[in-house]
Amino acid sequence: MLKLFGKLKKEKGELVRAAVIGSTACVPMWNDKAKYGKGTIDFLMFDPRQVMLDPTVTRAIDVQRSAQFAGVKEVLSLNAIRENWPSNGPRVKGSLKWSSYASAATSRTRWQGIATAMQRPWRRAEELTQSASPRNEVMHTWFRDWPRDKQGTPVYTSPMFVRYVAQSDGVVLKDEPTVPHHGQIPIHLLDWDIELEHPWGISEVGGLRRIQYTLNRMMAQVVENILLTNRVKVVADADAVDQATWASIANNPNGIFIRKRQGRTLAYDTPQGAVPGYVVQIIQLLLQGVDIVSGMTEVTRGVAPKGNTSGIAIEGLQIAAQSIIRLEARAFENWLERIFQQVISLIWQYFTSDRLLYLVGPNKMYEEYLFDRAKLLVDDEQGKLPDDGWKDFTFKVLPGSSLAMTRVQKGVLASNLYQLGLIPGIEVLRAAEYPNPEEMVKQAREEAAQGLGPGGARNVAA
Repeated sequence: MLKLFGKLKKEKGELVRAAVIGSTACVPMWNDKAKYGKGTIDFLMFDPRQVMLDPTVTRAIDVQRSAQFAGVKEVLSLNAIRENWPSNGPRVKGSLKWSSYASAATSRTRWQGIATAMQRPWRRAEELTQSASPRNEVMHTWFRDWPRDKQGTPVYTSPMFVRYVAQSDGVVLKDEPTVPHHGQIPIHLLDWDIELEHPWGISEVGGLRRIQYTLNRMMAQVVENILLTNRVKVVADADAVDQATWASIANNPNGIFIRKRQGRTLAYDTPQGAVPGYVVQIIQLLLQGVDIVSGMTEVTRGVAPKGNTSGIAIEGLQIAAQSIIRLEARAFENWLERIFQQVISLIWQYFTSDRLLYLVGPNKMYEEYLFDRAKLLVDDEQGKLPDDGWKDFTFKVLPGSSLAMTRVQKGVLASNLYQLGLIPGIEVLRAAEYPNPEEMVKQAREEAAQGLGPGGARNVAA
C-alpha cells in the first residue's frame, strides 16, 4: 500500500493540471502485463476533457455513489488494441484523425505565432503526414445495469451492478460486468476549487483571469502614455542636419523631431501629470484583488504586518491566511482516500502471492518490506477472513505537512515538553519521525549503562 501510495504521489503534474484546468481524473486499474507479467496496480491519469460523466452529478465525491454512467477516452495504437483485446481488436482499423500529425516542413512554413499542442481539426489534409503506427480512439465506459434473464429481460428484484464496455470505431472490444471486487465506477475526480453547479471545479487561474486582463490593459495604456509624453524632443531648422541624421532621429522610438522653418516660432512642451492619481489607485486596487483571490496576502508572503505585533498574533494571521491552502490540501487528501479505498480491494483480489517491496523509509533510505499474502487473510485471532474481508478496511490520510521544517518543529516542541516532564523521552523521537525509536532508546540506555555517550563520558571522567 505504501509503495502504491508513493507511486501516486509522484504524479505531481496532475496537481498542476487540476490547478490550471480545474480538475483531473484518476482511474486505478490492474495491469496484468506489468512487472514482467507479475502484474501491478497502475494509476491512469486523464485530462477532464477526456472524461464523460453523468450530468446529474454535481460533486466530485459523488461519482461512485450517484453516477449512472461514466467513461474515459484514450488514443491507442492498433497493436496495443489488438494486444489488449485479441478477440475483437483486429477488427478495429486505423483512423486518419488519430494517425496523422503536422509535418516538420508544414510547421516551419505555414504556421506563424504561438505553437500549441491542441488539436486543430480545420487543418487541410495536405498539411498532415500519416503516422507509420496507425491509431484509433478507445472509449472505456462504466454504467449501472440490471441483471438479466436468458431472454435479456431486466430482473428488477436484484440489485444493480456496474458493467464495463470498451469500444473503438463502432467495434465492441469488451462487454462484461466490472471485474474488480469493489464493483464501483473507478473514475475519481479531483476538483481544485468548489463549483456548485458541476463537479469539474474551478481553476486557480480562472478567478484571476479577468483581474489580470484588466490589469494588463491598463498597464499597457499607462506605459504607452508615458512613452508618448516623455519622449526627447528636438527642435531645429529644416536644413540644420542632413537627411541621414533626420532618419536616425526618427528611428529612435524614445524621441521625436520637429522641423521648424527659419523665421517661424514653434514650441513643444511635455504635458505634466501624464498618469493621473486615480489610475495609480485603480492599479493598486487590482493588485490587492489579486492577493485576496489567490490568498497570497502580505503575511503569507512573509511580509511583517505594520505596527508592533506579537509573534503569536503574526502566527495566527499566517494560519488564517493559509485557509485556502489547507482547503486544497483537504480536497487532495479526500481524493487519495477515495482512490485507495478501491486499491485495498485490488490488493485483496490480485496480490495473490508473496512479494518483496522496496519502500523509502523515514530516513530517506530504501527499506525492504515483505508482503505476506497469508497474513493478509487472517484476523487478530488467527481466524480466516472471508473473501470480502477488504470491506472491513478503511483508508485514511492523516492531515499534515511532509516538509522537513514541520518535522523539526514537532521535534522541538516534543523536546520542550520532555524537559518539562510532560511526555516520555521516546515521544521526542516519534515526533521527529526518527526510524525505530524503540530500538534507538534501548541502545541509548545500554550505552549510558556502560559509561558511553555524553552522560557516560562525564561520569567516567569524574
